[in-house]
Amino acid sequence: MDGKNLWHQQLKLQEDSRGIRFGFISTELDLAITFCEVALGTRNHEKFERNVANAQRAYVAARHFIDDRDLTVFERDRIREQVIHLDELLGQLNGDTGRVKPAASDS
Repeated sequence: MDGKNLWHQQLKLQEDSRGIRFGFISTELDLAITFCEVALGTRNHEKFERNVANAQRAYVAARHFIDDRDLTVFERDRIREQVIHLDELLGQLNGDTGRVKPAASDS
């Protein structure tokens, strides 16, 4: 394989990797949003707590992989919209119950 083909193959792999990472982040944020919505819609304490914990875990997992430097403008905007929506839902959960702790730091 010549150097030019190798270079193109490396670029393709980098682009594929970035796209897969974006898909993972976006999916985890969507999952966290769904868990929040389920928690907001239940009167069952155990179901509420379980879904809040699942939402927070998904949020932390997504945040761990967010690196704006590698994302396209569209991807950054999409993630920003999801994070804003998720923060609003987590705020509702905190405000409505007083039982929800903030999401754990991803450090």
